[in-house]
Amino acid sequence: MRLACLCLLSLLAASARAEDKLLACTEDADYPPFTYVDRSSGQRQIRGTTADLLDRLGRQIGMPIEIVMTSLKRCLLGVQRGIYDIGLDFYKDAERARKFDYSPPYMALQPYYYFDKSRYPEGLDVRRKADLHNYRGCGIIGYSYAHFGLAEGPKFDISAQSHLTVGRMLFAGRCDYFPAAREIVEGYRAMGETEIVDNPKLGFAPVPDAPAQNIHLIYSRESARLKSLRPAIDAFLVAQKPTTRAPR
Repeated sequence: MRLACLCLLSLLAASARAEDKLLACTEDADYPPFTYVDRSSGQRQIRGTTADLLDRLGRQIGMPIEIVMTSLKRCLLGVQRGIYDIGLDFYKDAERARKFDYSPPYMALQPYYYFDKSRYPEGLDVRRKADLHNYRGCGIIGYSYAHFGLAEGPKFDISAQSHLTVGRMLFAGRCDYFPAAREIVEGYRAMGETEIVDNPKLGFAPVPDAPAQNIHLIYSRESARLKSLRPAIDAFLVAQKPTTRAPR
């Protein structure tokens, strides 16, 4: 009987620990300026503008928010199943909207395309996003490129693991451009990762008719503890007044 009571108390304690914080997942790849791993102290510390935002949000709602880094696939599946309460830094698209709820936006990003100036010294002839289809593009696995008017296909290879690898694919001649938010590419400087962003061969230009893209949290529809907190989270994010970050 005593053992049974102890087991019950252990289960209740574990449940209480699970309820006293929210779990937020993000991709286990650096995504500056939003989330990235700072290894300068010899330890893995998650930093970035989204990490700072969640710290302030946790204090506002009276519940800490723990960031878990995992694969993009596991993050999305975990939010869908309620393993994680929140997913970080997502564009809104029709496919995800069938599975998740979205927060108000907290940042808007500028859509750019990047090219190799050693092969295209005058840049690409891109006057509207449809012109990207005239060239070979590279993208990152799991990312949404709908706002660029792009989808995986013969002329758009979505096999890169990160912005660093997609940049390497560009300079290896495997594609003519890669689409990305300028804030993210510039954000690699915050990590000291300048291989791509400061390469003198890297050229870039805005996609003229591609709108700035809002960044959202995605909410799990299976998280009971999140439901009562969502009005306070939404109110906090609305008060942030999302803006487009000016690149350096």
